[in-house]
Amino acid sequence: MVIDELNTSPNYRLARILNLLESLFGLTIDFEAANSLAELRSLHEAYGLERSRIIQESSFNSCNSNPHYTKAVLIQEAIHIFLSEVAPKRIKRTKKTSS
Repeated sequence: MVIDELNTSPNYRLARILNLLESLFGLTIDFEAANSLAELRSLHEAYGLERSRIIQESSFNSCNSNPHYTKAVLIQEAIHIFLSEVAPKRIKRTKKTSS
C-alpha cells in the first residue's frame, strides 16, 4: 500500500471499487442510470442484509474467503461512497438571496 492511497478523493476510491467489481465479478454499476437516490439506498440495504446473511451462515471468520461476501461488501461500499460523498456534491444548490 502506498501512503498516498490513504488520502484519496471519493471519486478515485469509487472508481477503484467499480474497477474491482468489473474485473473480479464482471459487474458494472452505472449510478447515472439509477432512477432515484431512494432506489440506491434500498439496494445498499439489500446488500447489507445479504452480507449479514452470509456472515451468519459461515463459520467463524470464514466469510472473507466467500466471493459473494466480497461482492456484497464492495457493492455496499461503492453505494455508500456515492451516496455520502459523490452525490451531495452533484446536487445544484441555489443561493438564498436576502430581500
